[in-house]
Amino acid sequence: MCYKSYIKGCDFLKIVVLDSYALNPGDLSWEWLEKLGDCEIHYRTPQEKILERCEGADIILTNKTPLTKETLSKLNNLKYIALLSTGYNIVDWEYAKEIGAKLVLATDPDADRLGMGVFHDGEFHLLNGNQSAAIMVDYICSQLKAQGRLPQNGWVFSTNVSSELPLKIAKKYGLNTYVSLTGFKFIGEQAERMEHEGGEYVFGFEESYGCLIKDFVRDKDAIQAILMICEIEAWCESQGKDLFDYLHDIYEREGFTYETQENIYLRGLDGKKKIREIMDSFRNAELNLKFGEIIRKEDNYTKVAYEYLTDKVVTSTIDLPQSNVLKYNFNEGSWFVLRPSGTEPKLKIYFATVGKDKSEAINKNIKLKQEIMKLIEKLG
Repeated sequence: MCYKSYIKGCDFLKIVVLDSYALNPGDLSWEWLEKLGDCEIHYRTPQEKILERCEGADIILTNKTPLTKETLSKLNNLKYIALLSTGYNIVDWEYAKEIGAKLVLATDPDADRLGMGVFHDGEFHLLNGNQSAAIMVDYICSQLKAQGRLPQNGWVFSTNVSSELPLKIAKKYGLNTYVSLTGFKFIGEQAERMEHEGGEYVFGFEESYGCLIKDFVRDKDAIQAILMICEIEAWCESQGKDLFDYLHDIYEREGFTYETQENIYLRGLDGKKKIREIMDSFRNAELNLKFGEIIRKEDNYTKVAYEYLTDKVVTSTIDLPQSNVLKYNFNEGSWFVLRPSGTEPKLKIYFATVGKDKSEAINKNIKLKQEIMKLIEKLG
């Protein structure tokens, strides 16, 4: 996994599982974990036994067994806590801030998405999926280049509602990029096709906190992402900075981007009809927005892309499966997307704006969102 080792390892790790019943009720082997060190597996841990069992631990795995400030303050060897459930109320968040914990990482129950908090200037800052992807793409590419391992025919994959910043970074390193429909299955399909054609997979991501670093699986994988983001944090520490600093270094170099999302819930048959009316209205209208000049429109339902030139409109065929998605690009790099959810009764609208600094990018995002939402409100 490591592109360059900045992680100070241990010859001996003590690993404690406080409540194994949730992760492994008895039908699986612990051999994979035992390879990493001396493991103590406890089916459940009562409150009065937590400190005793955790004493001297380097790594703790817990599901519902709480780790309070009183306990954590006495665990001097502790380097990593793996939380095996959703939420973050099992570990004392305030104490993590108090001691300056570098990262707080959390996955969803099936460990394919990763959320993270980065400690910076006395507070935890939450990074979204687009931001963490930009960091990982930049780090992976820079390390591969430094080691002379950057592939001649390497590929980075994304989706049409995700940030364009990671792709911009990849292109500067001479990599190919591919934008698919939303859903990691489409990235997996294209990665397999590319490999059959002699390409090499480098990275894939989508804005909803999912990414894949090594493609021996064909889906987003938070376990790989955790290992990678910890490696990058260790590298940052060796450079006298943190992940938040790294992200802003990227923004300073490539330009600031700011992404938000709005969800309009429209339930029942009437709601489904209303979503269709909104999509049709945008699809058939010639938008003239105060925000700026639209230079490209992609209609994945008709599979036609429109390039708005000075004196004409040039059309081309979109080489993606049919999907009810509309994307609009502005001449200064901002964009927005309308897409009905495939699983919930709502219309999802994605906004991405660019600026010379964070403040400008945020203000532009607010203005674009207000203008689009007013258009939708006028439709009733």
